[in-house]
Amino acid sequence: MRLGRQQSSARWTIALLLVVVLAPVLLCVLGTVAVQPATAADVAQGLITFARNMGALGVVLLAALVILPIAGLVYGIARLTKGRGIPVHLKGTVLIVDKSSVDLATALQVWIDESPVHGGVIVPHLNARRSDGPVVRLPLGSHKGGLPAGDLAALAHAIDAGVRGTAASALQATDTANRLREWSLGRRP
Repeated sequence: MRLGRQQSSARWTIALLLVVVLAPVLLCVLGTVAVQPATAADVAQGLITFARNMGALGVVLLAALVILPIAGLVYGIARLTKGRGIPVHLKGTVLIVDKSSVDLATALQVWIDESPVHGGVIVPHLNARRSDGPVVRLPLGSHKGGLPAGDLAALAHAIDAGVRGTAASALQATDTANRLREWSLGRRP
């Protein structure tokens, strides 16, 4: 199961719309220049003459005519390719964060801590210490929001699925799973 962050669908819609609308406009302009260079030169000369006759306003309008479609296309493509977050998967009880993995059922320790990100917003992290020592750390939220309730419940279930070696680590894991379950029900501190 892929764990995902809640993304703003409005931003994705705007970005996709910018790409869909502005890409054909830019392709038409480039196609006209490539197919009919004499006409393209005449159009360019006409635009430059217009800009000179209009003064500063003409320069601004000409810049907007050329720069806005390119900037909108670049912005739309950047929105579609950026911000997808860290690849996170939960396969059974194994949590895979980026390229690190840990079995939440058999991890030596499982706990939640908090740290500031993006302008001081405090974000909780799920931490799990593997038997060979390294800690796998999963941000449970960001400045944009947290993991969906179903993902939090799945993490809690994976933690509860195992037996810990010591009473202290078992208690800590149970507390962590209970905290995740509470959050999945919408009861965050």
